[in-house]
Amino acid sequence: MIIKIANVLKGKRFTKVCFDSNNLFPDGEGGQLGDRGIINGERFVFVERRNKQICVSVDTEKNFEIGKTVELEVNESRRYDIAQQHTAQHLLSAIISKEFSAETKGFQIREEYSTIVIDLPQFEVSHEKIVEKYFFDEVKQCRDVYEEQYPIEKINSLDLRKPVDSDLIEKGEKIRIVNIKGIDRIACSGLHVDNTGELGFLKILKTEKKKSKLTRLYFVAGLRALKYYQKIHHLTKWINNELTCGLNEIPDKLKKMEEEIKELKRNENELHDRLAKFYAKKVNEEKGLCRFLDAEKSIIEKIPNYINSKRYVFIGRIEENKFMIFSKEIDLKTIFSHIKKELSVNGGCGKTKGQIVTNIPAEKLVDNIEKFLREE
Repeated sequence: MIIKIANVLKGKRFTKVCFDSNNLFPDGEGGQLGDRGIINGERFVFVERRNKQICVSVDTEKNFEIGKTVELEVNESRRYDIAQQHTAQHLLSAIISKEFSAETKGFQIREEYSTIVIDLPQFEVSHEKIVEKYFFDEVKQCRDVYEEQYPIEKINSLDLRKPVDSDLIEKGEKIRIVNIKGIDRIACSGLHVDNTGELGFLKILKTEKKKSKLTRLYFVAGLRALKYYQKIHHLTKWINNELTCGLNEIPDKLKKMEEEIKELKRNENELHDRLAKFYAKKVNEEKGLCRFLDAEKSIIEKIPNYINSKRYVFIGRIEENKFMIFSKEIDLKTIFSHIKKELSVNGGCGKTKGQIVTNIPAEKLVDNIEKFLREE
């Protein structure tokens, strides 16, 4: 479409190009995503309503002048996707209202999924199956979706799923009512398809508690649902190939793998325990007031359980620049205070255990502590 620029607002990141009237849908109105498209060859990334004008945000330094005409092209495939999700929400909310007497308290379309918040404290798997089947049956009915305009005076006489707050309506203004023939009627200003047959099917992705009496449902419908199932199918095929099993065998295969992993971890823990005893014996037999060991972190952390000497400090490297320090009777707080004055170290120590973080070589750290202990 060709349209005249009414205003231009320059910002640090975006230029807002504004028009007195057009059919672009702003972001956020009615919980809906806004339009996207191209203006004079430049992509616009956001649509908003400002002072009764519609403005598009353009991420460019290209000049736009007030009074000039521009060519505006809307991304129709995106618009159709939004219309599918929005109409699916109407049908989903109507079904939940009829089946569970639950009201929809909130709605939002996102780029990958949509959400509704309903006043139902729990939404079980059984509810999910009922809703999805009901939705599919209504799609098969190919019910017409259409809009009607009513003056505010007649709104209260309509059988709407949700009442309209007349205090928010200007005098003389007409209200747009969206109908799904025979099942739903509600005031709405968003985008919608013409027939429920265009919705395909609905998939509830997950649910989550929102406060004590509310539940949020995540869903996709139409082409989004098809893409979701294609993605899941591709992932399932990959799992089948990796596990060399059939679809129905996946749960048992994964459970068996989980049990095997737990057994491996138990064996690994026992092995590390045995190694810790072995290393602790060597440490106990060494000479010196400060004794050092470089081994795996899980082994180092077990060694204090098997150290029997009470007159030396044990240091073990647990990461590249992090050391565990331990002693049964020597006060490590005093040692840490000393080495912090002498060397570039961080960390902290309690009376018997602590951590030292430093980039200095381990030998220098051990020698410094050994020297301090001998002087003490």
